[in-house]
Amino acid sequence: MDIYYIINNDEDLLVLMEKEILSSLNDFCLSLLCKGGIWTDVTGKRRGIIESWEDAYRYCIDVYLVLMLVQIIKAGDYKKEMIYNKYREKVYPSLKKYGCSEKVFGEIFQNAWKCRYTDNKTTIKDRRNIEKIKEVGELALRNQPLWLRITNCNIFLFIWSFAVFIGAICIGDYVDSEGVNSPFIISLFMMFSVFIAAASGADIYSYFIPICIALLMCVFNILFEERAYIAITTCKTWMWMALFYLLGFPILYINYKRMKDAKII
Repeated sequence: MDIYYIINNDEDLLVLMEKEILSSLNDFCLSLLCKGGIWTDVTGKRRGIIESWEDAYRYCIDVYLVLMLVQIIKAGDYKKEMIYNKYREKVYPSLKKYGCSEKVFGEIFQNAWKCRYTDNKTTIKDRRNIEKIKEVGELALRNQPLWLRITNCNIFLFIWSFAVFIGAICIGDYVDSEGVNSPFIISLFMMFSVFIAAASGADIYSYFIPICIALLMCVFNILFEERAYIAITTCKTWMWMALFYLLGFPILYINYKRMKDAKII
């Protein structure tokens, strides 16, 4: 993925982008722009001039697409949906004239969001600094309120999940005072099930998986455990521990979109 940096030019980036497209097109293409930017390529296939991020790259407008996205982010927005809506409102009418569809524009936005950007052009010359240059989407995270910047990160998510894991063990030990169950093993199993559920596509609802498992364990014990006090103790232990695991859901919800975007889950 290329690295982009600010252009010291007072001219509107949208205007510069359109000039770049027009300078790249031949007279045949220009004569058909009034029909929605559709032209016939060398293979005889009718297609739009901008039908992919590769087309944007080919016509050298990728830099303008990235910089316009950076401009919107620097204005103060941090929610991806809001940024996309403003980006679409500003950029899509221009690209639509060249045969760009809604779907293609969404793909262009995603590619621009993943590009790396720096305010300091000189950092690109130093190989040691290249890996430190952040993606455009990470710039938006800097605009978050302080409490979100603290909670919406992998470190906080790990610490919180560990706290839930330990807290569930403590709850299990308190409820199961007679030592019928092993709270550590139960909590380990629940955390593992949450991890597997999140990785397999259960998304933000993965923290509800322990409750489902606890309910199944309760049914199993009620049906097959002949000693009533053990069945009751086991059910109470599993249910209280599963309910405690719900404390992990709000933090996962806060981190979900960031992790999904970064393909962590």
